[in-house]
Amino acid sequence: MNTSADKIFVNNLSFNANIENDSWNKKANLPFKLSLQISTNINESGKNDDLSKSIDYAIISNNILNYFNQNSESSFIDEFDLLSKLSSNVIHQKNSNLNSNSCSSIEFKLTSFHSLIRPHNLQIVLNKPMVPTTSLLNNNTVIINGLKLLTLIGYYDFERIQKQYVSLDFSLDLNQFLFQRNLSQKSSKEYSLSIILNKIINYVENDSFFITIEALIYSISLILLNTFNLDCKINLSKLNAICHSDSVGIEIKRSLPSNSIKNFNTIQNAQHTTPSNIIATNINNLKINDTNKTNNFLDHTVYISFGSNQGNQVQNILIALQHLQSQAQIISLSSLYKTNPMYYLDQPSFINGAVKIKTKLSPLHLLHFLKKIEYDILQRVKYFDNGPRSIDLDILLYDELVFDNHNEITHENKSLDHLILPHPRMLERLFVLKPLLEIADPTFLHPVTKKSIHSHLNTLRSSTLNKQFSENEDLINIIPFPRYDHKKFLSFNFNTNENKTLIMGIINTTPDSFSDAGLNLQLEKSFKNVENMVYSGVDIIDIGGCSTRPGSKFVAPDEELNRVLPLIEAIRLSKDEKVRNVLISIDTFRAEVALKSVQAGADIINDISMGQFDDQMFNVVKETGVPYIIGHTKGKPDEMSKLDTYTKNSDPMIIEHPSSEHQSNLIEEEKILSDAICKELSLALLKAYKVGVKKWQIILDPGIGFAKNLKQNLSIMRAIPSIKNYSLTLKNKENLDGNEFISFKNLPILLGTSRKRFIGTITNEDISNGRLLGTAATVMACIGFQSDIIRVHDVESIKTICLMGDAIYKNIL
Repeated sequence: MNTSADKIFVNNLSFNANIENDSWNKKANLPFKLSLQISTNINESGKNDDLSKSIDYAIISNNILNYFNQNSESSFIDEFDLLSKLSSNVIHQKNSNLNSNSCSSIEFKLTSFHSLIRPHNLQIVLNKPMVPTTSLLNNNTVIINGLKLLTLIGYYDFERIQKQYVSLDFSLDLNQFLFQRNLSQKSSKEYSLSIILNKIINYVENDSFFITIEALIYSISLILLNTFNLDCKINLSKLNAICHSDSVGIEIKRSLPSNSIKNFNTIQNAQHTTPSNIIATNINNLKINDTNKTNNFLDHTVYISFGSNQGNQVQNILIALQHLQSQAQIISLSSLYKTNPMYYLDQPSFINGAVKIKTKLSPLHLLHFLKKIEYDILQRVKYFDNGPRSIDLDILLYDELVFDNHNEITHENKSLDHLILPHPRMLERLFVLKPLLEIADPTFLHPVTKKSIHSHLNTLRSSTLNKQFSENEDLINIIPFPRYDHKKFLSFNFNTNENKTLIMGIINTTPDSFSDAGLNLQLEKSFKNVENMVYSGVDIIDIGGCSTRPGSKFVAPDEELNRVLPLIEAIRLSKDEKVRNVLISIDTFRAEVALKSVQAGADIINDISMGQFDDQMFNVVKETGVPYIIGHTKGKPDEMSKLDTYTKNSDPMIIEHPSSEHQSNLIEEEKILSDAICKELSLALLKAYKVGVKKWQIILDPGIGFAKNLKQNLSIMRAIPSIKNYSLTLKNKENLDGNEFISFKNLPILLGTSRKRFIGTITNEDISNGRLLGTAATVMACIGFQSDIIRVHDVESIKTICLMGDAIYKNIL
């Protein structure tokens, strides 16, 4: 047999042929091009210029065209069938000097521009020996050229919000492909080039995001190797990557037999962790009601987003979180947000949030457990993607793991849930990033992009990507009220600050309050004052039965209850619907008084002590689920006037994250004051959260008049923007991954300046005239510095101030 490397070639011979199943699965007459390379030795005909020793390529070409003319009514099953029959016909030609003496083999390359929809063309390369043999020749390949894909890829922020084109060429081993296809057909399974292409297209365009093209090309190779059992050579080009260049790219070649490849489930250059080396709990042993008190949940840190737009949304979320605790420890919760639907817009608005947990469950076991909560407990019905749901629980981040089990989902294992980590669409969703920002430490970086959550949120806000999927991107913070079955809220849009200033009216049923002592001792009179406030436009009535003014002494709990409960009950029994349904706050630092007041009809607990005066207060807040105003103070009322010294943090275990942007208007002394107050509030909140208080219950009160001097009271008003953007990390003493993070992001702030002594000192007024003008000036300042709720005595007059302040500073008319 002649084994010479000489070649005779025919390029791009054109013809048409009938194919039973084209790209649309129907019969079609398609154009093709065929190229031949005939391996021969030209020495004999070349030396003597002997035509009789030459292979006649004209005859070969005409025979091929005649073959298709003669079979114009016949059909081929597919392109592979066409090339197989055509090549056999060429090999057996008798009139062109084409025989085993003149050549050793022929390479056939069939090209089609219409066989597949997305690629530029399909090429099949088949090498056939002139002498029949049972062994297959090498270099038989299937080639896909010019598959253009739109995907998120790149390091820069702008590359995370705008998909860009990549071009993919890849070749497969034809012998392997035909073998796998025959194997699948024997077991009645589909296996075709279209299926392979759809798998790659869906993955690259819908389910992936990468920093590097190395990661993307590597992931595509895993699909071909692990899902379809095919050797592959891949060329990937990133278009528009460099100015003055058509493209940049990478070419790789991968082969099958390595177990390390077949079992490799992670992608990219992050923490390479596979399910096999993550501690897994047997999912069959998981019980929804199992409290699992022996589990310390310390192995893995996971961030989960939650949302609901069906039924009692807040209640659904609470139920989901309750069951989640059987297999995880809740570390922190975000605020709750009312959000407009994304993607599919014709459905009710959602309530969304995020939770940080610790768990021993592996990623897939955790996913399975979350689905149990969704479908078994809360009876979720999934009509279609992104549609209405009673609850939705999505794993956003699992440690720093980058993971995709796409290639593990085979024909034999279709029931396996598909999981991609980090969540592939989290970076395009405000309703994910904004809650996540509240519970993720500022130093935390996205495992793929290596950018902070704050950076991604800013990028998304400045882009048009979110607007493509939602009519209105505003996220409204809500504080729900259990007495109204969580269907009545306080609402705040902290993005635009276009919220009317809420007015809390003060009713002190005490004989010794600093400004209204004895005015509301009689029930009839105090009730009349409540009615007047309601019709003057009050939003919340704050009822107190124990004076906390500086220097005061506490009354007994029973006496405090005797002062407040009759008024609460009278309001709730009022025949006037407007009075009966007004929101009531109980101003107390005692857990017992708070609990009995809520049971009597109070909606909010207002505690000036940060839970310091009664160690059961946080338990009551947790159990009742009502909003909780946490007020800053130092010491008891009879000593707080001496405790107005604030110093810079020196504890190495406390890492503060003050906002330099929002402290630019503060002098150093004011920065120290603001941070010190925030630090003490943060440490108190950490205790509350550990008990089970939810962030969406919290309203902050920096405590004007409580352990602050005149200048400090004024500084607090100026520091409101700084307070609203404060966060803190409490480091774990064992230096484990157990740092605690707390953020004041998206917490409403209440300020109470009404009639206080510092106003009288500045205006030279005593309390007898009510210090109304001085109070009005402070209220206007509080509105200008973005306070959300103001607490006042003179509701009717201050209502006018609030209307003007909201018009000036918030453009609310």
